[in-house]
Amino acid sequence: MSQRVITLLASAFENPSLQQKLHSANTPESFVKIASENGYEITKEELAKSLVTVHVIFGEVVQSMMSELIGAAQTANEKIPTLEKISGTNVDLVKRLFSRGEAFDSAGFITLFTDNPVYQFGNFEVCFDKASIKSSVDNFFNQISAVYHEIKVIWELGDLVFVEMDVFYWRKDGSQVSLPCTDIFRVEGDKFRELRIFMDVNPIFDPTIPVPQSASVLTASQGKKLLPPGTMRKHFAEHPEGKERVKNGFVPKWSIAGPKWPIGSAN
Repeated sequence: MSQRVITLLASAFENPSLQQKLHSANTPESFVKIASENGYEITKEELAKSLVTVHVIFGEVVQSMMSELIGAAQTANEKIPTLEKISGTNVDLVKRLFSRGEAFDSAGFITLFTDNPVYQFGNFEVCFDKASIKSSVDNFFNQISAVYHEIKVIWELGDLVFVEMDVFYWRKDGSQVSLPCTDIFRVEGDKFRELRIFMDVNPIFDPTIPVPQSASVLTASQGKKLLPPGTMRKHFAEHPEGKERVKNGFVPKWSIAGPKWPIGSAN
């Protein structure tokens, strides 16, 4: 990891004002520009290399920065407003993929992958072609009633997209479990050439495994909870493709099974 990036992050931890400025960045270019304006010269390439090579560590750093920043931003009901960074062409591609998963549309799901993809879901067998991806997701869909992606934040950097979220699953017996998850996407053109999903899926299949309420990416400092943004529910109600898919029968399963949420309504 670049020493200059490390120095910038270390300074940001001690300087809430710098945290706020950096958090306002919505592109790598604006992040680098804000850093430069505050006396920290880093390049977009340094930032990218830091994210790619030690993304887990960097993710924890970003989470810590967010937690410190929003710790003092409590609302009147003692909840904390969400900090969303969701924009960009590749981010839109991610939401389109999630919408196919939530509708259990495996055929549509694989159309968003290249012909030579890499698909890794937890510690399951890695898939190297679209046919095996379809078989994998079909098998998974057959074991649950509904799934929902509660996205906390998405970072787009070049051909990389990082997603931090809670994923809600409704089991066949009617019970529900929410699990924290991190996805890393690599994009080629307008398709995904790689998707790696990092999460422990065992509680989905074994309800006896305890999952504490604090096991959530929406858990912030002092145990407070961020307000869920409901990004995917808005996608089906507002996105042109989302609305068209619902019209054509590709409705999210959580609207007809599981919780039976109305499309577009707030959580």
